[in-house]
This record gives sequence, structure tokens and C-alpha cells, in this order.
Amino acid sequence: MSEDLQNMTRDELVDILAQKTERFTQLLANKNFGDEYKGYKKAIQEILAEIELRKEMINERFNSSSLSSLH
Repeated sequence: MSEDLQNMTRDELVDILAQKTERFTQLLANKNFGDEYKGYKKAIQEILAEIELRKEMINERFNSSSLSSLH
């Protein structure tokens, strides 16, 4: 799934995160902790990791361009 996530736009990632979170919450509320629950939990973690990775990359680019403008 992570390869697919890398090809998605930020908006697509946020949309799919919202969809999966909604279903995950339903499963949680119904105390249905089976394979479907575990699958959604894993998918949400992967999406969040992709979003965090992108955020870090943007911060690194910003910081490196800020540093180079000081010289």
C-alpha cells in the first residue's frame, strides 16, 4: 500500500484517511477488534507515516533554503 500512498496527492491522502478513520471508529465503537479493525488500524498508521514523511521533507527543504540564503 505504501507505494500507492507515495503516488497520491496530499488531498487524496487526507480523504482516504478520513474514510478509513470513519470506518475504524465504527469498528471501535462496536468493539469489533478482528482482522478488519487491524487492517484499518495499519492502513491509518501507514497514511499518517506518509503524511509525516512529506511534512519532514518540506521542513528540510525550507530549512536548507533558509540556511543557504544566510550565506
